[in-house]
Amino acid sequence: HMTDVDFVIINAILNTYNNLPFHNLYHVLDVMHLAAILLRQWNHYASMNKHEKKLFLFIAIGHDAGHDGRTNSEHALMFESIHSYDDLQSKTIDLHESYDGSVTSDTGSYNEKMHTDLLCSILRKNKCSTTSLNIHKFILMTDLRQQESFLHAMEKNREWEQILILKLADVGHVLRPRKVHTRFVNALLMETYKPFNRIEKAQDTIKFNETIVHPLLKQYESCCVNSSELFTAYEEQINGWKFKINVEWYTVMHLCNSILILIVVLLFLFFGNCSEYFEYKRNKNDHDELEYAF
Repeated sequence: HMTDVDFVIINAILNTYNNLPFHNLYHVLDVMHLAAILLRQWNHYASMNKHEKKLFLFIAIGHDAGHDGRTNSEHALMFESIHSYDDLQSKTIDLHESYDGSVTSDTGSYNEKMHTDLLCSILRKNKCSTTSLNIHKFILMTDLRQQESFLHAMEKNREWEQILILKLADVGHVLRPRKVHTRFVNALLMETYKPFNRIEKAQDTIKFNETIVHPLLKQYESCCVNSSELFTAYEEQINGWKFKINVEWYTVMHLCNSILILIVVLLFLFFGNCSEYFEYKRNKNDHDELEYAF
């Protein structure tokens, strides 16, 4: 049950999003919806209290709050151009405890820090308690560079499974209908300025989903009620991209064969005309010599 304050919080979070090709309201509402679906199929959903469910929803909505379209690498380059290396080290290191208990640095997760700060400031302003979930940890783990450390965590507890759901919802548009998924793929390529042709786009999409989404989906399988429909949707999309590659290669090969046949025909006509021309010249020379003899 949502209160007036909850709607104020949601509206404030949504207002932090910019008009970008990918990281926009369409993306965040898609993530929120998919996260809600995945959360309801989670084995421990019934054990979550109302505030915990509500805070998880706020995190899903605010996981990309304030995104300006630049990647963490682009932010790092911009930051390094302004500050010296020493300043960079002193101003961006933020230590936290990882899943295996070691202390690590999330230096470089510029976007995730910004999203966390914006979301927490909105929640604090509206007196919403943030103690039930570790917002910093949830959003930090959406950084794709955290993928390996997350998947190989020693302790996969209740919190780990909740973060898994958030991560899968964030990158899981491959589970959506074909048109919706393709729109997100095209939007992301537009935002990241990747001038891929159709074959490269299909190959890049397959690689991303096989290395990022599928491992998350396999982990989710072990902690949810039923994931068969998700795997069916995933396989259909991947097979669709593979089919598109085959069609493109067939089209290219067919075009190459057509060009080759055209070249052969032109060469045949050219050399055929040449032989006729030389035959004509030879006969003409013989005729001229015969006339000269007479």
